[in-house]
Amino acid sequence: GSENKVTITDAILSFLVELILCFSVALTFGGL
Repeated sequence: GSENKVTITDAILSFLVELILCFSVALTFGGL
């Protein structure tokens, strides 16, 4: 029950972090 929610939340957060990092890198190299 709660363990699944924590796992899903952690997975979503990890995905968002990677997405933001990739977006930041794209902006950095794209802006320069």
